[in-house]
Amino acid sequence: MSMLWQEVFVPDSVVASDGFTAELGGTVEMSLALAVERGPGWTHEVAGRALDVESTIWSDDGWLIDVDGLGIYVIGKPVPPPGTWTTVHGRLRFAEGYETDGFVPAEEVLRRARRTFTVRRIVRLDLVRGRPGTVRLGSGEEVTEVRWAGADTRSYLLDLALVP
Repeated sequence: MSMLWQEVFVPDSVVASDGFTAELGGTVEMSLALAVERGPGWTHEVAGRALDVESTIWSDDGWLIDVDGLGIYVIGKPVPPPGTWTTVHGRLRFAEGYETDGFVPAEEVLRRARRTFTVRRIVRLDLVRGRPGTVRLGSGEEVTEVRWAGADTRSYLLDLALVP
């Protein structure tokens, strides 16, 4: 049975500047990150064991959780002692290169975190501008691909199944 991760956020900046693409039914290779937060939005609950890694960019609040063999980068506090079973709540999203490169031992961390997923669903999101400097996610539309669209590039939500 494969692990299913629903509504993984892929920001428009990753699609535009990193050239991330995906097709419905195709595969993508990526790492996942969880930004610890509570409140409205896509809140995921992830349970696993805290791994013994060191963050070189996140002063005291970057760590990794092992969820059934999949390492997920966690950005936020509290940081549990290595080996502790814990549950974390937050927004699951695409882990960007600057985040994945910020943990040591680098090769072991990437081996635990980078995986191939089958894309089960893609939702293109509309961004709604509010007060100056604020943006929230609006409604979405199911589409068949993630692609760069110039000035109209959008953020996406992906449903992903871990390829065994």
